[in-house]
Amino acid sequence: MKHASRLWMFALLLPILSLMLGWSVRHRLSRTSVIPASTVFERTATAVETARAPLETYHSDFRCTSPYDPGSLRVFLRNREPRPIRITEVRLDGYPIPVWGLTTSLTASAAHAGARDVSVSGTNDLHASVRAQDEPSLRIHQEMAHRQLLWARLRPVVVQPGAIAECVVKLQSPPARPMKLSLALDGAPPHDVVLRPAARGLSISAVTFAPGLGIMHVFVCNTGSQTTKLDRCELDGVDPGVAAVISPRAVAPGMKSVVSIRPPHPFGQGAVLTLRVVSSEGVTAAERVRVIAGFPLATEEPGAVPVDFGLDAWPCAPPPRGLLAPRPPGPWINVLFECVMHKYRANLTRTAQQVFQLYDDMLAADPFHPGIIHPCRIRVEEGCAKFGETADAIRINPFVGGDLAGGPPAPTPHMAAWRLGRLAYDGAAPRPWYALIATDEPVCDSPQALRRLGYATIAAGTKGLFFRHAHWTRTPGDAINQSLRAWIAEIRHLRAWLSEADVVPALETSNPGSLDVATLLAPGRGLVLIVINGASGWTGSSEAELGILWPFGAAPARLSQVTANGFHELCITEPAEAGRLDLKLPVPKDATAFVLTCERTQP
Repeated sequence: MKHASRLWMFALLLPILSLMLGWSVRHRLSRTSVIPASTVFERTATAVETARAPLETYHSDFRCTSPYDPGSLRVFLRNREPRPIRITEVRLDGYPIPVWGLTTSLTASAAHAGARDVSVSGTNDLHASVRAQDEPSLRIHQEMAHRQLLWARLRPVVVQPGAIAECVVKLQSPPARPMKLSLALDGAPPHDVVLRPAARGLSISAVTFAPGLGIMHVFVCNTGSQTTKLDRCELDGVDPGVAAVISPRAVAPGMKSVVSIRPPHPFGQGAVLTLRVVSSEGVTAAERVRVIAGFPLATEEPGAVPVDFGLDAWPCAPPPRGLLAPRPPGPWINVLFECVMHKYRANLTRTAQQVFQLYDDMLAADPFHPGIIHPCRIRVEEGCAKFGETADAIRINPFVGGDLAGGPPAPTPHMAAWRLGRLAYDGAAPRPWYALIATDEPVCDSPQALRRLGYATIAAGTKGLFFRHAHWTRTPGDAINQSLRAWIAEIRHLRAWLSEADVVPALETSNPGSLDVATLLAPGRGLVLIVINGASGWTGSSEAELGILWPFGAAPARLSQVTANGFHELCITEPAEAGRLDLKLPVPKDATAFVLTCERTQP
């Protein structure tokens, strides 16, 4: 009986113990996040989203193009979330910096940067709003961050799903240590990128387009010390696959490769593209560019040029002050940014802010055509380095001559022009640079000097010529005007080549004497050779012997000279070995251009 009573009590207590035990087990498991399956999947996805930053660093580098360039910190960020991401602040080494795009008001930007307006009269003053905001945090910012910063820009501020933003910070002096950019995001943790002042292994030197915008050519330079193999080229974050042809894939140090992309539909004039090239070693190069094509031959003096000079009917000139009327697609270039430097002079930060404001206004009114900056009131070498990235293109006068700051003198005037052209090329690359051909400069004192200077400009990779000539209406027999007409006619025949071409190191051997030779590759067409006879005159025979790296393998080459009447065929040459040509060129008395094409290709 006693035993049966115990069994009855155990049977009564068992459900109660089970309930208590079950609650205890469930309670402990709940604290270890064991919950229903539908909630598990939801929370797992949330955990992954939290662990994975909404923006990924698509590319980052330290860009420095010359000894005059203090350098740029550049970060490309791709949104991998299904929602737009807004960037709300940028910090440099922990301190907030003024960034155009986030701070679009010039007054507010000046206040944030601690920058002063410097007028033409040289008086210094801050707006009242700036003085009101002169807080300790602002002064700390001035002392710690702004002294390292020349300008900064972010495009776009709101990054759409799958889109790519670019943040560029131009420094005032070369960094001696790694620097950290922190980008604050709306609704997400900050995105940090550490950038080291190291040389880039790859760079994109030029982006050109075939007529009709159906093909894009991306020129990629190996700036490293080892041969690298290119794996792919991405367009707006997408690998175009078979639509992209890379030639060659293996690129030796200092050499270039070309990626030709043929999309299903032509590129839109003025469209913004983000390009990234990736090597098999994982080295990348990236650029944000606009679709700009052609090789303009124009003037700053519309209506003043007789038609027999052969210049384009459309001018390259500023629009009326305060008026930016929309323009349809077609040939036009906006020169907006020259007089800004007249106003602010040494205040380069304030100048850059004004350039960005004008650029935004221009783009809103005219999304099809490029905007050019022409640095002035500043040494050309410094202007190219500090403002080459601020617009769609840069324009300089390569005829101003003079020695570079801290550099040796140029041996000849045309080499001085070439050197300035290369600084513009490097400072803007892969954006185009345009040459202002000012024939009233002292170095342009004869027809021969004009041709040497002009072809030296072509050799430096310019993408257009804009003439400032004070004597359009001189007598028809004027020697300078005769030479100018003939040279413009030659460039008109060559312009289709030059619009697609980029400077390449294709000269292997030569007996130079006083000759200067440059080579440019126009994909699908051939090579352009620029030959300049130095002012001292050729010291050899009537022919120059050159060894050329031939990108068409064992195919024979047709050599033609460019004249005012067109292409004059000289000979057909068989390669001495695959990929190499031995040429004999007639020596010009001043300067000329030749083209090399495959035997089956007409120039």
